[in-house]
Amino acid sequence: MLFAGLALSLPLGANAVTPEVSVESVDVTDGAQEAGEDVKVVTVLRNADDGTSGAFTISVFASTDNQITQSDTLLGAIDIADLAAGASVSVNQSFKLPDNLPVGDYFIGAISNLNDTNMGNDINVDAVAMFVFIQFIMDAG
Repeated sequence: MLFAGLALSLPLGANAVTPEVSVESVDVTDGAQEAGEDVKVVTVLRNADDGTSGAFTISVFASTDNQITQSDTLLGAIDIADLAAGASVSVNQSFKLPDNLPVGDYFIGAISNLNDTNMGNDINVDAVAMFVFIQFIMDAG
């Protein structure tokens, strides 16, 4: 074998570039939304580092409080192929509210799955809650 015993190592020290992508903001149409209907979510992402991010996913959740976690109601995900160094992108995506989402106030937020240097900026939430309602139709006949 021509390469037997050959060992390669790549330094991962000070010269390694680690992407630093943050979820800058999440914005949802304010007001009342009906369960089962689409809600438009605008998520702004920014790569504040010198390297490209590589592929990652943003998951969008509905929460009864303003603390977004992965145990909240998942509305869907946005796959990002790459975010260039220093770049920002505004992602507009519609998500269907679940038909069985209970009536109440909900905060919409996003979580990035990118393992970057500052995990604290990988989550953000819309500051204003939206009200989800269910329409009742009575048959008078």
